[in-house]
Amino acid sequence: REELKEEDIRTEILKKPLLMPFPSDFLFAPTHPNEPFYYFERLRLVNKEVIFFERLAFPAADVPDFHKQKLENRSLFGVFRSRYNIIVKGGEEKVWATAAQAPLTDIMRVAEHTPVLRLEKCIETNRPHFTIYSSLYACTDTYLLKGRF
Repeated sequence: REELKEEDIRTEILKKPLLMPFPSDFLFAPTHPNEPFYYFERLRLVNKEVIFFERLAFPAADVPDFHKQKLENRSLFGVFRSRYNIIVKGGEEKVWATAAQAPLTDIMRVAEHTPVLRLEKCIETNRPHFTIYSSLYACTDTYLLKGRF
């Protein structure tokens, strides 16, 4: 497997950040689900090949004007750190393999029933009420995914 270099990775924003209720299909649930959340979707690509599709949600109160942030080809954690002084501390994740079904097959440009890795994450930060929730699908047959949080 090829190890990725930062310059080889491209991020596309599929759905720009919107204020909305917390998504009901995420596996982790927030402690205050009735507060407004920012929600957006992105793809990570290497050489035009989709590596992962991610859906993210987090409380809106601590990140004013987040919807105005440039997110294409940028580190989300870097934006949180530099713009809002929010630092990722750790978290919990659930990981399992599943077979891709529509509409995921269209988004990730894979055939139906292609094995993909699903990761659901609850990411804690230096702010007790600011948790980042992630629902991610990854194709890991070509590239090694690695990261720290």
